[in-house]
Amino acid sequence: MTNMNELIEHDYLSPVPEHFKPQRRIVVCLDGSKRSNLALQWASEHLNKEHDQLILLTVRTFPYNHNTIDYSKVDEEYKQESRLILSDAIQRLEQQGIHCRAIGLRGDPRSELEIQINTLKPDLVVVGNTGKSALAKVLLGSVSRYLLEHIPFPIVVVR
Repeated sequence: MTNMNELIEHDYLSPVPEHFKPQRRIVVCLDGSKRSNLALQWASEHLNKEHDQLILLTVRTFPYNHNTIDYSKVDEEYKQESRLILSDAIQRLEQQGIHCRAIGLRGDPRSELEIQINTLKPDLVVVGNTGKSALAKVLLGSVSRYLLEHIPFPIVVVR
């Protein structure tokens, strides 16, 4: 198992006053899908801008077959996609005056989100009900279902 500190590849904190101490920390899981964008929108509409902080998490997966592709090239493309997802979200939130932090991870989304959420100990977790995979559109998304079953924090699934 990879050390969690090695997985946190980028962590951005939007500018906040030095005295700011959030009363609530709300984690929003993003993957660039329509549903995760709805989760972000829902969270931004249901928080107290003066007292709450949104923590954005995204996880990029490893390429499936390491033998047949240039792993470093694909990994770099995934990293850029992850950064774009987070930077777009940060920009939207900062325009609304929302305090936010964004963390990009790498690995299996279910386990990496579980580890990071348990480390952060948020007051609330917000996820979309489906992600990017075609199968996820048929059922409750595998990541949101996994988090519902494995994290001990309140969770809102937005659809």
